[in-house]
Amino acid sequence: MPAYQAAFDAIKGLVLSHDCLTMIDHVSPGDSKIFMTCNASKRRMRAILSFGPTWETAWPVAFESRSLKGAELHYPTHEQELLSIIHALQKWRSDLLGSHFFVFTDYKTLQNFDSQKDLSMRQMRWMEYLFQYEYSIHYINGETNCVADALSRYPEMIARNNLPLALPIASIFEVNSDPSFLDDIHTGYVHDAWCSRLISNVKNKKLDFKLDVSLRNGLLFTGNHLIIPCFKGLQEQIFHLAHDNLEHFGGDKMYENFCREFYWPHMQHDLIQEYIPSCSECQRNKSRTTKPAGPLHPLAIPDGCFQSVAMDFVGPLPMDDGFDCILTLTDRMRADIQIVPCRMDMGAEEITGLFFD
Repeated sequence: MPAYQAAFDAIKGLVLSHDCLTMIDHVSPGDSKIFMTCNASKRRMRAILSFGPTWETAWPVAFESRSLKGAELHYPTHEQELLSIIHALQKWRSDLLGSHFFVFTDYKTLQNFDSQKDLSMRQMRWMEYLFQYEYSIHYINGETNCVADALSRYPEMIARNNLPLALPIASIFEVNSDPSFLDDIHTGYVHDAWCSRLISNVKNKKLDFKLDVSLRNGLLFTGNHLIIPCFKGLQEQIFHLAHDNLEHFGGDKMYENFCREFYWPHMQHDLIQEYIPSCSECQRNKSRTTKPAGPLHPLAIPDGCFQSVAMDFVGPLPMDDGFDCILTLTDRMRADIQIVPCRMDMGAEEITGLFFD
């Protein structure tokens, strides 16, 4: 509802304002200390970085949260809690490296992680990463850890329109959806020629051999997939609700979820080829899926002629007058080029002779 959304936006604005947030003073900290409070639930992790004299009176510096993904969802509880600490350290590395700080968690056994004897390969990698920080882990009970615990247990819901992803779509739009959203869908069925033809076929009981279409409560379905008309950016709005509010997943993963609930022509192309490539946050923040290129080591600029000469071979070429390759010699100072005919079977001694000639 608009009133709830306005209140939520006001709270977000207050939490992110200068009246609430502070900065870490590494030069003159005084009595203030750095605190990092972490928590993980079955599906999410959450962390808060704060700075102040005590943990109870410290002011927040930054908030961080993300969903657990893939194999992380199946980690044992203590590894999920430790993963939230590792993620927070990676996020705030520039603020924490070189300073002593206190880590608070509501999982008590993590206090003894440094002295744990039997470690899995994953825990060994994490311990190796932790060695570069100066920290101490402290236990707090779950009731005290209310701030970090709050959003890590946020319900499965798209907050903007109250669309719980775990529920069937039919019951969502009947019970919880924004009424204006439903009105736009109904109006879109009239203006979208393709949807209008489907409704006409359903009412006249004409069979469509490509789609099994039905009309339920004024909404078009093919199987259990809600058909979204091309009208007033409804399709883009659904993309925004799901993609932008759910960790900006990649195209294949998003389409796998979409195709279970929605349908319209060329939906996969619209999502993977059009919407996700145009998402500015994905372009800025997503990691590359390919291995990073090696560092460049440019050659030094020569001070004079013939101090640095580049050699390259062009071939094999069709045999011509006994030669099937070209040796190029380039003076890097003046970019003068000498082109010398040669053969692919020449050895180092013969090439050296050509070079000096």
